[in-house]
Amino acid sequence: LRSELSADRWTLPLGIWAGGRLIGCQDISAERFAERRTVTSGSWLTLEAHGRGYGTLMRQAMLVFAFDHLGARRAESSAVLGNAASFGVSRACGYIENGTQISSLRGSVEEEQRFLVTPETFRRPTAPVEVEGLTPALREMLGA
Repeated sequence: LRSELSADRWTLPLGIWAGGRLIGCQDISAERFAERRTVTSGSWLTLEAHGRGYGTLMRQAMLVFAFDHLGARRAESSAVLGNAASFGVSRACGYIENGTQISSLRGSVEEEQRFLVTPETFRRPTAPVEVEGLTPALREMLGA
């Protein structure tokens, strides 16, 4: 992902640690970010980390980064219909439903619910979020 990073298209995988162990990943991606000011995201958590609030907190931390540090105006996400846990995380962060789509993942034809959140609808975390390492050069590379 690092070798393909450009202002036109990028993905940053963010690791999630608890108790000294990697328990998940929260990705943030964009295409033509300088023009669109829109990010998308995807995530996973180990099964033993489910139901502990990590999913909501890691999504909120990513959104703080996107809105406050990159200047995003909207964030989009989607989840397979019936994925109640993912729907719950999206709603807890302030996302609203934004239509449906057929999955873009290769080999999948499942219907997904799209979600959208803006800085105005975002439900911020109660825990502080700190961002380190976002240099002016990196902001430029991301189109921010």
